[in-house]
Amino acid sequence: MKRNKILEMEEEYKMKEKRIRKRVLTYGMPDPVRRYGFGAAVQRRKSSSTSTATGLTSSAAPSTTTTTGIFYAVATNIAYDSAYLAPVVMGSQKQTMNVVYDTGSSDLWVFTTECSGCSSKSNIFNPSKSSSYIKGTTPFSITYGDGSNCQGHNGSDIISIGGATIRQGIDITTSVSSNLLSSTLDGIMGLGFSALMSIRGTSILVHIETNIQAPQQSCRISGATA
Repeated sequence: MKRNKILEMEEEYKMKEKRIRKRVLTYGMPDPVRRYGFGAAVQRRKSSSTSTATGLTSSAAPSTTTTTGIFYAVATNIAYDSAYLAPVVMGSQKQTMNVVYDTGSSDLWVFTTECSGCSSKSNIFNPSKSSSYIKGTTPFSITYGDGSNCQGHNGSDIISIGGATIRQGIDITTSVSSNLLSSTLDGIMGLGFSALMSIRGTSILVHIETNIQAPQQSCRISGATA
């Protein structure tokens, strides 16, 4: 019985190795990605597709890039792992906004030039400088569990997360609570499903799953050093 169990385990291991080799041949994953789950970006094959952003004013439907490959976003801890900041590149001006990942919500919002109370922040997104930005008129309001909140209206722009590029709905803030203004973040990116969005639409999690043809999407978390 013991020998049979060993033979079964060896067979299972061989099958697993075979699946890994097949995945490497298909997606071109380098050794660091295969061994550790992160590493240098691999070759990507891009093709154009089209999606329509509901409730946005535009003469033409915004385009979304469908990408094949392995992508990862690096999130860095703040305040001893109480939150994690990750860069999101937004708009045609390719402005980097450091947002906090939140698994309990689904909206993406950032401090913007339309928020008069946000002038004290050093990094503010200016949608008027982005030629790819599409303005919306639907109002939003979000209140988090700690009582912090923000309000504004919807919009849409091209964003890039860990090398993956999509057109995504963005909450353009016009008012933000003081405790959010005093924090390190430039905004919050919800990683929940679409049903949790303050305005009906497609969440980033669902959008990436739909448009990025890859075997996995992940985030590398960088832990505290003290």
